[in-house]
Amino acid sequence: MEQLNKKVDKIFNNGSIPPIYGNNFSKGNLSWKRIDGIEFENIGRILICHLLIETHLNKLIELQMPKGFDIDAANLTFSQKLKMLQPNHIFKKVNFHKGITTINKIRNKFSHNIEAFMDHQDVEAIKLFLIDYDNKNIKDQKVENDYNNYSNLAIIEDFTSLFCAYCAGYCSAIVEKW
Repeated sequence: MEQLNKKVDKIFNNGSIPPIYGNNFSKGNLSWKRIDGIEFENIGRILICHLLIETHLNKLIELQMPKGFDIDAANLTFSQKLKMLQPNHIFKKVNFHKGITTINKIRNKFSHNIEAFMDHQDVEAIKLFLIDYDNKNIKDQKVENDYNNYSNLAIIEDFTSLFCAYCAGYCSAIVEKW
């Protein structure tokens, strides 16, 4: 096993990632482009946030569907799942929809472009949601949480934690009523 780990470390840590096609490759310019600066940890953390959100969306759908509904067999896309839940009470009380949609767009960006990067504009909607949420839900004080000092990834992770906790509480309440 240690030998396999060394091989993986060699591929991913020593700049030996296979190159991609250069500009105008299909038009006869047979040049190659070296890939540098891939932020593996950030990509993994974005993917984990997306998967956590999807896991919670799946549970919400499962709790609302007739017994025996198999969400995996339904083969729904992430967007379809989100649309199914949009009129749900959880989204009426706190509208997580835009933040979830934003995280999905970021995940798609990294899933389909090996050279993708994330800037502050990508997370602006999530940051505004978090500021608004904090100001509405922390009693007796105006929240001065400076999300401008948060990294883009920290904003995504903060939103994910909030949504997952909120959704878990909502799902627990549904199950307790049964």
